[in-house]
Amino acid sequence: MELRQIRTDELRTKMWSLATHVRDLQTAFAEGKPATADGRAEIARILGSMEETAMSLDARAYTRHHADASLGAFRSELRAAREGAERDPPEYYFAGRISGSCAYCHR
Repeated sequence: MELRQIRTDELRTKMWSLATHVRDLQTAFAEGKPATADGRAEIARILGSMEETAMSLDARAYTRHHADASLGAFRSELRAAREGAERDPPEYYFAGRISGSCAYCHR
């Protein structure tokens, strides 16, 4: 397997994408979207997009950026959040923790 160093601009783009999704998720909760079927589907879609972005990050390539230490846990939490949002009835515990996990690394 090839070990590559990620470009800073590539990392920044992916992190901004995640930040945008976090904002969208917070807005969806603030607007009461978990109360409607369409809103629940939107929350699951946002979490799925975040999961895809997180999966595109190669932890081995981010060692300079200190993302490798927490990337696996972040991916697991995103998966749990998406799966919870897709349940009937939905469970939003992990979805609520997502923005907190960002704040943990970006203090």
